[in-house]
Amino acid sequence: MKYKRIALGEASAEQFDQLRQRCGVSTDKELLEVMLRYFAHTQADPTQPNEGTAAAAIKRLDDRVIGFIKEQEKRYMKPIANELASLRSDHQQAVTLLRGDITRTVQEGIQEAYLEPSYRKRYLEAKARKAQQEGGGGGR
Repeated sequence: MKYKRIALGEASAEQFDQLRQRCGVSTDKELLEVMLRYFAHTQADPTQPNEGTAAAAIKRLDDRVIGFIKEQEKRYMKPIANELASLRSDHQQAVTLLRGDITRTVQEGIQEAYLEPSYRKRYLEAKARKAQQEGGGGGR
């Protein structure tokens, strides 16, 4: 096998040595062969380091996913949240009205006309006694 020499500038040679050490290969020849296999396998273009890299693909995918999520939020989630807020407000108003109705019913007391006849008589007598004790005079 015939070997070729490659001339590097001092700064590039230093970077090559650092890369070789970082990759854990023992010779410059081995590093160069690993690099060639990598570019052949991935079909990455070393003259365009930001295009076609895994990082660039992940960034594009990330942008697409975020765009999808934003669209779902705008189209579905915000309208649902607004509808829930409206329903909650309606529910709170209904509860407030119902509480008022219950309070008013309790304060007005038992509807005498709906009582069973024998209990109605005792209820009215007790009500009259209570009114007399409180100084109200009489009952119904």
